[in-house]
Amino acid sequence: MDAEIKSFECSMGELQEIGTNMLRTVAGILEDESIPYCMFFGSLLGTVRHKGPIPWDYDIDIAVPENEYARFIDTLNQKLPDDYWVDFRSGLSSPKIFARIGISGYDTHTSHIDVYRLVGFPENTKKYKAYRKKGRLLLEMRLVKEADLRMYSGEKKAKIQKLRKLLKPIKTQSICKRFDKLCDKYPYEKAKNVGVNVTKRQYVYPREMLDNTVLADYADFKVRIPEQYDSVLRTMYGDYMKFPPQAKIDAAMNARKTVNTLESMRKARMSSKESE
Repeated sequence: MDAEIKSFECSMGELQEIGTNMLRTVAGILEDESIPYCMFFGSLLGTVRHKGPIPWDYDIDIAVPENEYARFIDTLNQKLPDDYWVDFRSGLSSPKIFARIGISGYDTHTSHIDVYRLVGFPENTKKYKAYRKKGRLLLEMRLVKEADLRMYSGEKKAKIQKLRKLLKPIKTQSICKRFDKLCDKYPYEKAKNVGVNVTKRQYVYPREMLDNTVLADYADFKVRIPEQYDSVLRTMYGDYMKFPPQAKIDAAMNARKTVNTLESMRKARMSSKESE
């Protein structure tokens, strides 16, 4: 299959169409299998404000409770049509700390659904801060280990190269296992407060706020969103009905992105590491 496919360039509208078709398939499977999830971050905003993707964004985010994450991975691996694949720990690409759904045969850097892990958080303030800090640190370590150096230059590139030397004894798989252990530390189903532990900003909510979901329109199908979506979105974005500056919208709308094959990205990463 890899020999027959090629990298291709997409407009914003084309990427959104690909993502919407992917989400339609994934949401249908999750609903059929009664696997809990909800739209998250910008995709929750898009669902509520635009009843579909944000017109100037193609990224799709959903969140799945940690106690259901393994079932989510297993079910998608079994039920997804051949058009799509689960990029997690499959061996086809570098290990991830959270899963992405992508187009079969293609790298998930550009076209994907991010599947965030909803985890429990400690109630103690000191432990909470340490927990969030460790989650973010493990994500940064994984990003440094697998960064494509062709995307960087100057001081930023030099910093990544320096950090890579320090992290060389630690394998990416080991970082992912440490993250798995961290996610299990405060069981989701027993936690009072839950959220995502890899973001710089604080996104933590009472568990029932994310557990209780309703169906909402997204393009020509339905997806799950928190019943208290207004409170969730206000925590994330403040006045979430306010649009960004028009210049920023125009720049995003006019951008074109390349969707690379798995093979081309594998060769690029190998070349990047060999050149260090």
